[in-house]
Amino acid sequence: MCSLKYWQAAFKNHTKEKTGILKAERLRDALLEIIYQCLIFTFIHISNIRIIFLLGFQLNTDVLSILILRYMRKDGTLRFGDFVSAILHLSDAFGIFESKDPLQNGTIKLSLTEWLRSSLMC
Repeated sequence: MCSLKYWQAAFKNHTKEKTGILKAERLRDALLEIIYQCLIFTFIHISNIRIIFLLGFQLNTDVLSILILRYMRKDGTLRFGDFVSAILHLSDAFGIFESKDPLQNGTIKLSLTEWLRSSLMC
């Protein structure tokens, strides 16, 4: 998902007074900014397949809640390292899903073993 430069910019844009601390409630906006920036980057530099993948991405409340619970610190914030970990986790999850969805129709079929392996790898 693009480069660390875009991740740093999005993180800074959504931290209060550029403190280096992102409040959990700002995570969605920061992730959406990265997706928007990567969409532009992808459009300019990479193939159309990745653009379609990024356009189809929607971060629903359940997924966001899981990310927040996993990466948020006790004080309700994320540091840059936590933010990067969340992005990498999402990127891995989408990569696994995309590899199992050759028709790109948003539906995959997994055995229990495949699902466990995929979910534990992220």
